[in-house]
Amino acid sequence: MSFLSQKYKGFKIQEEDLKKTYKVVPNRKERPIYDVVFDILENKATCTCHMFEFCGILCKHILTILVKKSLVDHYPKRYILDRWTINAKSQGFCEEFGDNLEEEPQDSFALLRNNLIMELLELVELGYGLREKYNHLKRIIKNIRTEFLTWMIILRMKLRVVCQELLLQRTIL
Repeated sequence: MSFLSQKYKGFKIQEEDLKKTYKVVPNRKERPIYDVVFDILENKATCTCHMFEFCGILCKHILTILVKKSLVDHYPKRYILDRWTINAKSQGFCEEFGDNLEEEPQDSFALLRNNLIMELLELVELGYGLREKYNHLKRIIKNIRTEFLTWMIILRMKLRVVCQELLLQRTIL
């Protein structure tokens, strides 16, 4: 059985400073095409499929480039998350998330973004099919957007007030 990334070929299409961009396509096919950007200085690769950002698992497109560059034996540490190591079981819940269980753990932005996308995809699945369901869901999404943008404006205004109060306190002292 061949290594999955060997079913793909990668070729360099651009080199800019210390960043190289590769196109990765399945062997003997023209599509789908994924772009992998490899930053030599940071020893970091990103792919347009965003599997690592969403799931914490390297995609076959990045693996193709790592194999091509003979870096597959020397994964950068950033690609080996604690949850995939032998230490994942030995690390207790309190150690991972702190002693205060009431506080929410600090999730990565990618994980939070992925959770929101999954919630929205569930809604999309429920909302398509009948035109009436689609129109109703579209109205709800517009309302949510308006409410969220209003909340952000209010939050900015509150932050300005706090900043002005802090500046005023500094000038008084």
